[in-house]
Amino acid sequence: MDLIKDVSIDGLSVLVYDNVIPLSFVEDLKQEAINGSWSLNSDYEDTDRIPFIYCLDHNSFSKRNLFKNISNLIDISFNAGKMYPYNVSYNSGNPGDTPWEHQDGFTKGVFDITVIIYVNTEWNKNWGGETVYYNNDGEVALSVLPKPGRVVIHEARINHASRPPTNAMEEIMRFTLAIKCTNNKSYAEKRIAEEL
Repeated sequence: MDLIKDVSIDGLSVLVYDNVIPLSFVEDLKQEAINGSWSLNSDYEDTDRIPFIYCLDHNSFSKRNLFKNISNLIDISFNAGKMYPYNVSYNSGNPGDTPWEHQDGFTKGVFDITVIIYVNTEWNKNWGGETVYYNNDGEVALSVLPKPGRVVIHEARINHASRPPTNAMEEIMRFTLAIKCTNNKSYAEKRIAEEL
C-alpha cells in the first residue's frame, strides 16, 4: 500500500493510495460492475449528473472483506474507528457525459467520508476520466487519474467531480465504486432513511 498523495484542500483531506487492491481483485470488481443492474440516476439533475448507477446493498457490502479492508485503511488514515456504509454504488463514465461539481456530505461536525475505487483494469492518461477536487475559490486543487485499483479517500464536504473519458478510451466505460460512510452510526441510519 502506497500513499501517493496527502492533500488538504481548505482544511479537508484527500488521500490517494496505490497498490491497495490487487489487480486480480480489480478485475472481479470490474466484472461485478459490467454484470450489475444499472439504472438511471434518479438524482441526476440535483446532484452529480452521473447518468447511470448500480447501487449495492449497504448491509451486505458492510460484511465484505473489501469494506473491512477499506474501513481499516480509513481508521489508519484518520483514527476513525468503526465505519458504517450508507451509500455504495458503481458509477459509470462515458465520453460526452457532463458530470457536475458536487459534495457527498454537508453536515459539519460529522466524520463523513467518501471512498472512490477505480475498477478499470487498464487506463491510459490520454483517456481522461480524472476526478478533480476544487477549493473554495472554485479552482482545481487536485486532479486524480483513474489508475486501476487506485483508492481515493476524501472528506465528503469537498467539492469534486468526475471528468468524462475521451473518445480514445479503449475500455468499455470508466467505472468507479463509490463508498460513502461514517463512524457515526445514527448519522449513517439517517442518511440511509433519506435515500429510501
